[in-house]
Amino acid sequence: QAALTVFEAEQLQSKQRIPASLSASFGLGSGDNEDFGEYVALGGGDKSFDNKPMFGIGVRFPLAPKWSLDLELMRFRATNQDSVSGPAKAEYELTATPLVVNVVYLAHDSGRFRLNLFAGAGPMLNSYASDQFLFFGTIALKVTDTKVGTYFHGGLEGEYELHPRLSITGRGLFRSAVASDMFDKSTFTQYGSGTIGNRDLDFSGYGVSLGLRGYIGY
Repeated sequence: QAALTVFEAEQLQSKQRIPASLSASFGLGSGDNEDFGEYVALGGGDKSFDNKPMFGIGVRFPLAPKWSLDLELMRFRATNQDSVSGPAKAEYELTATPLVVNVVYLAHDSGRFRLNLFAGAGPMLNSYASDQFLFFGTIALKVTDTKVGTYFHGGLEGEYELHPRLSITGRGLFRSAVASDMFDKSTFTQYGSGTIGNRDLDFSGYGVSLGLRGYIGY
């Protein structure tokens, strides 16, 4: 009888766990990158980069009835250009790919709607900066650098069930996403003053996204 009681309790706890799932998301967030923008502004460009939409994919596993572990990969990108390089303007691109391990807590569950709290951290892989321009107006050159940055975030996630195995999700977060000292100690410049050296690639700030989550269950 004691063994049966333990077994039934384990079965009930197992049923209460949120199944494993896969997700994909699309969103917007901070990415002005004004440290790099100060260099672009020397060439008459905008001090704030044009931050592009971000994309993310993830897989989530249950740990306990209210706790889950989430592994997430995201993609950030921002661009800019100067105004003094003639018709073929200098093109700037900043990208990063954070790989984040999240701990997720189920704060509210009303059946079709769930509210989660999450926090996570990980390396910001492939933190990449490029400056492409024409040297003396004729020779195409591209200056690049790649580092591994650091990433932290925390926020809220709402989820509405469309089907037992499919839901739509929305979330808002605050993040720290920095790769410091890109072009470390470089004295390169194409504008006669200032240098591109020791700039911070920085997507820190807010992020909001919408996505789909598919449950693969157990």
